[in-house]
Amino acid sequence: MKALEGSDETLRALEANKPPRYKRLEELERWSLGMQYDGRPSWWDDSVPLWERAPCIVYPIVAIAAASNVDMVLGEGRFPNLTAGPEDETQVEGGLSPEASQVFDRALRDYLKAARFPAHLREAFWAAQCCGTAVGIYGVRADKPFADLVAAKWCTPKLGTSGEVLSLEIRYPYPDEYRKADGTWAVRCMMYRRVIDAVSDTVFLPAVAREDGREPSWSPDPARTIQHNLGFTPVVWYAFNKGCQVANANDGKAIHALLTDEIFGHDLALSQRHRGALLSEPQIVEMGVAQGYNPTDAASTPLVPTTLHGGDISPDNPVTGGFVDGRTKQPARKKGPGYVWQYQSHETKVEILSYPGDALKAQDDNARDLRIKLQEALAVVFLDPENLKLANTISGKALDSLKQRQIDRCDQYRDDLADGFITPAINMQLRIAAKVRPKKVRTLPKALASIASEPDVRIVWGPYSRPDPAEQQIIVQLVMLALGQGGDDPIITQEIALQKLADIFGIENPKAVLDQLKAEKLERQEQAHEQAAKEAELNADKPPGSGSEEKPQEAA
Repeated sequence: MKALEGSDETLRALEANKPPRYKRLEELERWSLGMQYDGRPSWWDDSVPLWERAPCIVYPIVAIAAASNVDMVLGEGRFPNLTAGPEDETQVEGGLSPEASQVFDRALRDYLKAARFPAHLREAFWAAQCCGTAVGIYGVRADKPFADLVAAKWCTPKLGTSGEVLSLEIRYPYPDEYRKADGTWAVRCMMYRRVIDAVSDTVFLPAVAREDGREPSWSPDPARTIQHNLGFTPVVWYAFNKGCQVANANDGKAIHALLTDEIFGHDLALSQRHRGALLSEPQIVEMGVAQGYNPTDAASTPLVPTTLHGGDISPDNPVTGGFVDGRTKQPARKKGPGYVWQYQSHETKVEILSYPGDALKAQDDNARDLRIKLQEALAVVFLDPENLKLANTISGKALDSLKQRQIDRCDQYRDDLADGFITPAINMQLRIAAKVRPKKVRTLPKALASIASEPDVRIVWGPYSRPDPAEQQIIVQLVMLALGQGGDDPIITQEIALQKLADIFGIENPKAVLDQLKAEKLERQEQAHEQAAKEAELNADKPPGSGSEEKPQEAA
């Protein structure tokens, strides 16, 4: 951008139109994306002190830790089950009957799938870890639900007493490249602005940003402004692990907010080790030899042939000569087992300077120690290639024990994510669905017709790891023995058995499955009684001796 006309003015305007909160969140994002050293001198620039250079090895430990937590909480097979059914038979309020919940749960899954909510939730959780806050916007476009994620640094909310969003302003500067009337390219700083409240979603026309940061003149864009009239602002503001904050703080806490010094030290250690490894090639030192002396025959100089017509050599295009690089160079020195270096002076000394075998060990130990400290602070367990072989040979329970520290931290993240984002986002989309009723979700009308009011949706989390087939078989056999399948008296009920097997067979509501099994068993018994009655009636209608008798064998 610096090569374009107006670049200096654009950079000044970009800096002037970023509020302090914008810069704080942007700095946290840069540390998570490995861009925190942009603008520093090169690592190989020896004119600058080492601490002021940009490390050449930037290990994205924050991004890796955040992605690992996303996998642990919302990864394949770990995404929570959402249901409006009762937790047990003692739950009287807030849940639907098993029959109604099946209809509603199916419609809810279809709605969230159409809105890309699972992917949206994973992206929001990752963003919240990296900068402390995630902002979701929900609605319906072209009869299809949507869930959009907006960068928290762009957003300024007005929150209610319960944390609900009363209005949201999205504003940020951005460089805009454009072609001038004379055909040349230039760049300028523009401002984007969007305001969402309970009545409308207003997008303003882009305005030219001022270098002093003063407010530009705004005009709504009628083509992109919508009067939704929902009666509420369709936005969820999620402050990740907010904890105790001052009254005017609306952002949460990024996972690396207090670890930037350790991250810089780790990158510095990795870069210094890399630098030492590159410079560890043995260096030949000669003493008592005239400068430029070559102890071997001079190596042959490459000759580039010239042809009559140019191009490749052929019978019709013979070689006419050749040329070499005209720059003055010292003769190349031959190296290899077959080339002997010869010196006439007895005072000549030839030595090789090389790193000792453990020269990089101290740097390697320092980098490993910093990495372990960062893992402990971030509460993540990295299964790097050195540990993958071990991880592939141990059971799921043993793997859980290996990652127990991260599992304990992810238990906290689950509760925070459920209360702060998942539940508000689902309730928001249910309110939108009841008002807008998008046609692309075909199961929605039947589900809305079967309920009298908005139900409470429960979030049911599954295990962090599923047992391997051998473990699953052992669990099933143990449950069968406990039910008395081996001839002994049962020591558990069928409901307890289903609860134990729920994770293996994907049973969401063991009580409902038990009721269904009892109903199916009763139906089979009734069918067996009916079949026996029919057979008895048919046998009663047959005359005596009309049964099938075995014919005597004819004599040979």
